[in-house]
Amino acid sequence: MSVMLFTDAFAGLPETGSQAPDFALKSNPGINVRLSEYRGEVVLLTFWASWCRSCRTAIPKLIEMHGANTADDFHIVGISLDDDRNVTQRVSAEMNITFPVLSDDRHNVAELYDLPDVPVTLLVDRTGTIRFIHRGFESGDEQLYASEAAMLLSE
Repeated sequence: MSVMLFTDAFAGLPETGSQAPDFALKSNPGINVRLSEYRGEVVLLTFWASWCRSCRTAIPKLIEMHGANTADDFHIVGISLDDDRNVTQRVSAEMNITFPVLSDDRHNVAELYDLPDVPVTLLVDRTGTIRFIHRGFESGDEQLYASEAAMLLSE
């Protein structure tokens, strides 16, 4: 089990209404994925780690949400903060994650987004603007995410 400590360098999060910082990370198959490639579409970004209990509760709900999604212009993208890309791949397979999972094993994107902890979920609109930010996860939050995504898709 890896342990990740967030320091004072992770003082907060981007603000709603700000542009989502662009990044490129490798997906589980090893393909580079850039956030800006999703411009024009709605994206739910979820930052998680295998050692995070709340994350492990959230992931199955997000998998269900991903499976229920019928919109071609809505995407869920997971960003794993595990220190080892092999752990990310193993846990993603064990949990049968159906949405793209990107590995931030060097925590560059976590630093770019100034993450205070995990899980953190952001909904990004078609223009690349962060519209909703959620820290932590409790059962039922996925319904809120779905309604927020539906609102962004209707704009």
